[in-house]
Amino acid sequence: MQINIENIWFGIALVFVLSMVLSYFVNLFFLRYSGSLFSKKLPENAVRFSTQRKPAIGGVSFYVSFIFGIMAFLLFFPYERDGLNTLEISAIIGTVSLGFILGLYDDLRNSPVIAKFIIQFLIAFILIFAGVYIQLFENDYLNYALTVFWVVGIMNSINMLDNMDAITSVTSISIIFTVLLYLFFKAEVNSIDFVIMVAVFGSLLGFLRFNWHPSKMYMGDVGSQFLGVLLAIIGIKYFWNFADGNDALVNTKQIIVIAMAYVLPLSDTTTVFYKRIARGQSPFIGGRDHTTHHLSYIGLSVRKIALLFLGIGLISSIFTITILLFIEEWSYLYFILFLCYVLAIFVSLFYIANIHKEEDTKR
Repeated sequence: MQINIENIWFGIALVFVLSMVLSYFVNLFFLRYSGSLFSKKLPENAVRFSTQRKPAIGGVSFYVSFIFGIMAFLLFFPYERDGLNTLEISAIIGTVSLGFILGLYDDLRNSPVIAKFIIQFLIAFILIFAGVYIQLFENDYLNYALTVFWVVGIMNSINMLDNMDAITSVTSISIIFTVLLYLFFKAEVNSIDFVIMVAVFGSLLGFLRFNWHPSKMYMGDVGSQFLGVLLAIIGIKYFWNFADGNDALVNTKQIIVIAMAYVLPLSDTTTVFYKRIARGQSPFIGGRDHTTHHLSYIGLSVRKIALLFLGIGLISSIFTITILLFIEEWSYLYFILFLCYVLAIFVSLFYIANIHKEEDTKR
């Protein structure tokens, strides 16, 4: 028995609206009653641009909506469960929950860097065990190694990108929007992944009410670590592994898709790592040397920077969908053309981040 399209879209619309409303009221509750427990006033050398004390607990609403999305799928789509990979679903729920707990503990206790890495590696190994790993090479061990690097890298990249009001929110929105568009065009709107993405998408929009500049709340590590795991997983499932085959031409398509969809976090993290290592500093020590910070130094307001990131994210989303769905005969020419776009974004942000080098060391 199949659910007719009207009921499917009613259920999806309901999930979206309820997730957005749920996120709004969860964040409103923490804003009013969290007190100083989850508030942070960061030091001058911290990664966040603002040092004002604000609750850093917005990410709880993401996880609540994530769980709500799973429950909604079971309630609203009872005939779409056949063929579900229970091991994969269990691994996704488990690893996302681990990321959430890691972030929550870090917000409360400031866990050591080594402890974070241990959990992040554990998350990657669980996903590999469940069959959620990058399939780029013929050798599985190379695929496993790349998967570990990807999961740990994206978790830290999203965490580092959370340095200014709304930046991580709008970047995550654009990536999740890309996945939603992809599943829509593939007629997979009744899948559990689509329902979960709709729920998290709604929660991010609800959170933006509090995170848009001037923000009243930060998402905290509890939000960035949660999003890091989730975005790493959907990157593997829908960007790394979208194509069959592993010849050189197919590999270039996989690489350009992942670079396109994640161009902002990858550009920011690469730039920051290069600058800090060049100064002889640990790349994991916070500082005001992110691409977002330097956009501010050249005169852009925080709101304009968020809008710029949102615009780049949405343009990248359109290009990613074009590659995934509308270019049937892939060629090296397409690879070069889209690579020029990715490099233009990266080089522009990298150049801007090196204009005011003296700002990097200010405390």
